[in-house]
Amino acid sequence: MTKNILLTEIMENDMVSHREIYPLVRGIWNLATVHIQCIWAMLPVSNIPVKGEGAISRSLGAIELIMVRMSEKHPECSDISSEIKSWLAIFNQEYGDPTSTVFMKHINLKIDHAKKLEQDTTRWFEIIYKIYEKSNTKLINEKELDEQVVSLSHKLDSKETYDLLDSYYCLTNNIPTPAAMMLYRIGESMVRKYYEFEIGHSPSEGTTMGGMANEIRLKQAKEIEQKKRSKPDSLLNYILSQIDDRNLAQHPERRFNQIEAEEVFIFIKKLINDVYDKVQKK
Repeated sequence: MTKNILLTEIMENDMVSHREIYPLVRGIWNLATVHIQCIWAMLPVSNIPVKGEGAISRSLGAIELIMVRMSEKHPECSDISSEIKSWLAIFNQEYGDPTSTVFMKHINLKIDHAKKLEQDTTRWFEIIYKIYEKSNTKLINEKELDEQVVSLSHKLDSKETYDLLDSYYCLTNNIPTPAAMMLYRIGESMVRKYYEFEIGHSPSEGTTMGGMANEIRLKQAKEIEQKKRSKPDSLLNYILSQIDDRNLAQHPERRFNQIEAEEVFIFIKKLINDVYDKVQKK
């Protein structure tokens, strides 16, 4: 798979986590079924049973269980669950079992109930839609993040691009600590390229971002003494300003929140662009 094809697939992804896909699809399917049954029930010649195999109460019961599961992450689903329980109580009280030989209650959905339930299912759809329209990013507009990732990928090699895409997945799914770790990996790679540009050879194996930046600093300080340059490179100063944060990030107990991870992305974005521009000028 080429990088461009991969990027296209990533950007078209709705960013719903794998664990959410199954209950979400089942919930939407059952909700759509109930919604359509309500519309049919309002037609003069339609008979839509409330109880029994494949009936509305079965579909609503399935939706209620899914809403309970989804409410662990999305509290709005708890309200839907409560409303469904109220509907199930009404059905249990006012409707009979079509397989029973005693017909003392309604079997098919009444028109007034169909109208109200059709309105409720429409509103539930809107609640679910809004849940998945929300952006997890705090500092960066998600659409702009999409565009920035695509743009930055053209300045990276394949391994760096995969790290960038992994960090993108994490940022847009509110998984900030892994996002920051992947972004710092890209940062190390960018500083390595800058090191090779400045020093003329690759750094020793295992040299950290701080170690590479310090060697570049010593080289540039010597060049200032020798009047070969008037001041340190602004890119070096930018990298040095982030070294403490990078060192803290390596602590095993360090965790990032969403805003901190997005701040790391902003740092890495500038680093990628600046290193690319400098190396390309060589």
